[in-house]
Amino acid sequence: MTTLKELLDYERESELITLKEQLKRDLKANRYNLGHLASRSEISQSHLSNILSGFRTPSKDLAVKLALSASLLTDKLYEPFEFTE
Repeated sequence: MTTLKELLDYERESELITLKEQLKRDLKANRYNLGHLASRSEISQSHLSNILSGFRTPSKDLAVKLALSASLLTDKLYEPFEFTE
């Protein structure tokens, strides 16, 4: 049985794009940007950039907040584990 994580990873790998690029694409489609995601998640843009670039790992609570905010802004499902890898 294929897990949700495997499906999401496969979808991104098939297009060879990062989570950051996928977020940018999905946010732009809804007239938002990473600044909106940072604001809605109550973190700075630089903190969000560091997380998406892999320089920082968010706490579980922040990963949940990022996933929820991204899902609300993009109308697509984002899972907390996507922000911790």
